Amino acid sequence: MKQTFERYQRIGLVGIILIALGVVLLNALDDTSSLGTVLIAVGGLFFMAAMKSKMEVDKSTGQEQGDAEH
Repeated sequence: MKQTFERYQRIGLVGIILIALGVVLLNALDDTSSLGTVLIAVGGLFFMAAMKSKMEVDKSTGQEQGDAEH
């Protein structure tokens, strides 16, 4: 069974992976502390782009944050 992901989900996953890799490099290795910081920053940018893309998808489908019925 092949599962397809929305574009914002793929971007968000890449962002989370980059952030995690940056944290590992920042804490585990002393020589690559600047690389870890850069990966955390780039991962954060990817994650923010994914959240913006999700917000645009939700607006285009008419789903607002307060529209959820309980």
